[in-house]
Amino acid sequence: LKNAMSGSYYSYANVAADILKADHYAIGNGAWRFGENTGAAGDTRYLGYIYEKNSMNLNLGSYDFAWQPDVIVINLGTNDANQYTFTGTETDQEIWSADMAALLTMVRTHNPNARIFWAYGAMEDVTENATKDVVVPLIQNTIEAYNTASGDSVTYVHVTNDNAGVYNHPTREGHIVIGEEVAAAISGVATSRLEAETDSIYWRYQNIE
Repeated sequence: LKNAMSGSYYSYANVAADILKADHYAIGNGAWRFGENTGAAGDTRYLGYIYEKNSMNLNLGSYDFAWQPDVIVINLGTNDANQYTFTGTETDQEIWSADMAALLTMVRTHNPNARIFWAYGAMEDVTENATKDVVVPLIQNTIEAYNTASGDSVTYVHVTNDNAGVYNHPTREGHIVIGEEVAAAISGVATSRLEAETDSIYWRYQNIE
């Protein structure tokens, strides 16, 4: 069953890794942002705050980045859209661009050969302060500007919205769809395991229970 009772087994990241037959490692925490300045003043719940560390306990030292991934997927933006107060002016783009570029630069510095993807959309219909019509162009424009300025080739991946799960997060089936989309973006080959996996998931849980 490959740890069928584990919620993380059915996460989009693990689904994508299974499809691609790859190892994967995840960094993140609930309600965290990409932006240092897209939350309240002094709020350190942004990825760059811990990205270079061994742990969220900053006293445990810095990560050495000896292990180098082939691909990095950054799936951030929902919490920024929920926590940032949008002004409807160019200031929004300036703040988002600066904070996104700061994270991308940090990630690229430590992973010079990785292919980087930025995914968004899984919860785009439940953001409180801005609609997807505002947030998606902010992210896309920032990636384009970053690529132009840096010579990088970060790829934007828009994934399927699914807010039918707990606290408006994606359901297990939603994670499978998103994992498929991420894997397809990485490999360039469309894949499909939703129907078979859905039947298998229900069979496992019915029999375990």
